[in-house]
Amino acid sequence: MMKKLGWVVATLFMLVANFLAIYLPLAGVTTEQLSDKLSTLITPAGFTFAIWSVIYILMLVVTFLFVTNKISLPKKAYNWYIISCLANGLWIVCWHYQNLHLSMIVILVLLFSLIMIDRSIRTQTTMPHYNLVRNSFLVYLWWVQIATLLMTTIYAIYQLNILSSTNIIFPIILIIIAGFINALVINKEKRIATSLVGIWALRGIMSQTPIFGFADQIWTTSLIVGSLLLILILGHLRRYKFNHTLNNTTI
Repeated sequence: MMKKLGWVVATLFMLVANFLAIYLPLAGVTTEQLSDKLSTLITPAGFTFAIWSVIYILMLVVTFLFVTNKISLPKKAYNWYIISCLANGLWIVCWHYQNLHLSMIVILVLLFSLIMIDRSIRTQTTMPHYNLVRNSFLVYLWWVQIATLLMTTIYAIYQLNILSSTNIIFPIILIIIAGFINALVINKEKRIATSLVGIWALRGIMSQTPIFGFADQIWTTSLIVGSLLLILILGHLRRYKFNHTLNNTTI
C-alpha cells in the first residue's frame, strides 16, 4: 500500500509542478518567454513541446496499471521512478527561476534515473503489458535525452559563455550525434516509438529554422538526419512485415 501511495504522490508532484509552471506561471515567466529569452539554433518550435502531454498521459497509464496491480515493477525501477518524478518537478522550478546551474544538474539526474528505469525493466519481458510499459518509459527517456542536449547548449551559451548563440558547428554536431544514437536504437532495439521522438524533435527544429539564412545548414542537417531515420524505420517495418508473413506461411 505504501509503495502505491509513494508512486501516486510522486506522480502528482511531477504533474502539479508542471501545471503550476504553465498556469501561474512560476516566477512570473511563461515557458514561451523563457524559450525566447534563452533561445538556441536547435530550440524546436513551440508545438514540439506538446509531446510532454503525451509523456504525462503515458505515465498516468503506467500509474494506473501499477496501483491496480496490473503490473509489478522491480524495486530498483520503483525507486528510480520516484527520483525521476522529483527531478522532473524540481527541474521545471529551477528552469523557471533561471538557475541554469541547478537546471543542468537536475536534468542530468532525471536522465540518469530514466536510464536506470529502462535497465531495470528491459529484462522483465514476461511482465504483463511489457511493451506498453517499456515503450512509455522509452519515449520519456528519449525526449529527456533531447531536452538534455538542448539544456547543454543553453548552459554553454548563457552560463559558461563558451559558445555564441549564433554558433552553427556545435548544434550540427549535436544533431548528428543524436541521429547516430537514434539509428543504433532502431537497429538494435527495433522500437519505432523512440525513433519517432527523434524525428519529431528534428521536425520542430526545421520549423524554427529558416530554410534560407545563416543557419540554413542546421535546417539541411535536420532534414538529412530525419530522412535517414525515417528510411531506417520504413526498412525495419518492411522486414517485420516480411518475417511476419513468412512465419505465418504454411507449406
